[in-house]
Amino acid sequence: MWLSTIAPCKYRMEALQSRLKIAQLEQTIASLERKNTSLERSNALLTDALVNKMDVLMNNSAWQRQALEESIAVNRPRVGLPPRSEFEFAPLDTEEQLDTLEPKLEADQEYRNHLQEYLLRQVFSANVDNRLHLVFSKSLFAQFSWTSASRSTELKLQLSRYTNILELFRIIGGNETIVPTAKYVAEFLKRKLKYAKQRIHISAAKLLFRKRVK
Repeated sequence: MWLSTIAPCKYRMEALQSRLKIAQLEQTIASLERKNTSLERSNALLTDALVNKMDVLMNNSAWQRQALEESIAVNRPRVGLPPRSEFEFAPLDTEEQLDTLEPKLEADQEYRNHLQEYLLRQVFSANVDNRLHLVFSKSLFAQFSWTSASRSTELKLQLSRYTNILELFRIIGGNETIVPTAKYVAEFLKRKLKYAKQRIHISAAKLLFRKRVK
């Protein structure tokens, strides 16, 4: 009789073990499903981040391409830029040099042409500020005011009366796509005159243009 009671107990134990294994499998499956869901979410976030970065890169690439094209257009010298010559010119440094150059530009057309050609060959940047110091030294430019008026009792040199030199600066201030007007040059120089004294001590490396590679 005791044998008859052992068999049902054995079956019950096996059934219990089976249910435990099934429960463990269900827990494992549930855990894997949670991990899979988490991975899917992470993958979705990474995909969104990648798409956003690609959009940024594409936008930046388009912007950089446009900026490069504009820079090339601005820096490209005018068509017909003359070849290098032996002509030399140093930035004006004294009032005497200024008063000598002004009438010479009007009277000597050949000299005027050589000077324009020389200065145009020195231009290597789109930054108009530094072209100023191809014509004037920093110390001389600090002695100017547009009308000769000054905050101190000392009169300054009147830049506006040097019309031939201003025209020279207008010519070298342009590029292949832009030629500044006399009004633009006047307003530009008026702004620069306000800070001319402060600019005297700025490093020349920051103000002078790099020379065009010959």
